[in-house]
Amino acid sequence: MRSGPPLRDEIYESIRSRILSSEFSAGKQLPTEKELSKSLHVSRITVHRALQRLAQEGVILRYPGKGSFVSDEAIDILNRHSGHSVTTKDQPMLIGFTLPFVSEDFGLGVLASALERAEQLNASVIVSFTHQSQSAEEQSIRRAVHSGVQGLLVNPVNGEYYSEEILRLHLDGFPLVLVDKRLGKIPVPSVTTDNKSSAYDLTTYLIDLGHRHIGFISPDITATATLEDRFTGYMAALDHHKIPYQHALTLSSLPTGGVYSEMDGPEAYDAIRTYLTENREVSALVTTEYGYAVIVLEVCKKLGLSVPNDISLACFDSPKRVFHQTLTHIKQDQTGIGACAVDMLLRLMAGSELCGEASVQLPGTLVVGESTAPLREK
Repeated sequence: MRSGPPLRDEIYESIRSRILSSEFSAGKQLPTEKELSKSLHVSRITVHRALQRLAQEGVILRYPGKGSFVSDEAIDILNRHSGHSVTTKDQPMLIGFTLPFVSEDFGLGVLASALERAEQLNASVIVSFTHQSQSAEEQSIRRAVHSGVQGLLVNPVNGEYYSEEILRLHLDGFPLVLVDKRLGKIPVPSVTTDNKSSAYDLTTYLIDLGHRHIGFISPDITATATLEDRFTGYMAALDHHKIPYQHALTLSSLPTGGVYSEMDGPEAYDAIRTYLTENREVSALVTTEYGYAVIVLEVCKKLGLSVPNDISLACFDSPKRVFHQTLTHIKQDQTGIGACAVDMLLRLMAGSELCGEASVQLPGTLVVGESTAPLREK
């Protein structure tokens, strides 16, 4: 059995000594994690943890996709510790949490849970909001990494593609967990709702009420894996109950990504109004976002349609009441998502393998409100 200090401490001391001896001078780029791993005969995760510790102390600067560089203040920082290594065992870990926004219907509970769990595990959290802007998201990620965070939680903005910063961090082996979204074909660790099963349950509930002409309202379903999963669940419910899919009943051209803040703008309102006017046979609707459900309520009122007497309405997430009415919706386990994401991130920061747990999907809960009712014969 190996005795002595942990390997990561030995690697830390080795790099530290080479900086003090000016082998790695101020501004010089260090060898890559792969190169250090090979030359020092240790795993990349061991090298990664040693470099993260040096970055946290300000001895080196880490730039995703570019590498690690000795800081201008490195010698002064190391000399202040006069020959003994810095002990960070009792210092709180530092993680970042980047997310688009929080609201009463979704997000606030996830953030609160993540902060509470981090505090329980002696971790501090830097929170930043991107306001559904991909460029702001990339800047936020870079700032967090440059600030010395040891790991990062990211709730990505909706869009046609995920930011290069997320992909770069993943490829660099930086501890990263996606929250509420997942990458479809790239195994970035993530914690989400089981959106397929949730959409299946939501649609099946409407079918059980007697509805057969059930519409689906969403942004472009290829924009994120989350939207794809919800559409797949909707389709699976129709197929299971032998209800033919009608393409005309799917509205999936609504704004997303950077224009998410315009969800209640003229474009979405006009599209939904046109959809309901042209598809009078629709007796029930599933919307992938709570905001679109609100627009449906407004448009129905203008068209003289009653929810739920003329159209039953179901969605994902919802505050307690909307227009004096509770909505039938899928309630996501925000507490579980936040806590599970922090737990997963800290395991990655500790160098642990996730062992098949790279993608965690928590069940959603069907909450029946006042916006749905049995089908009425017209």
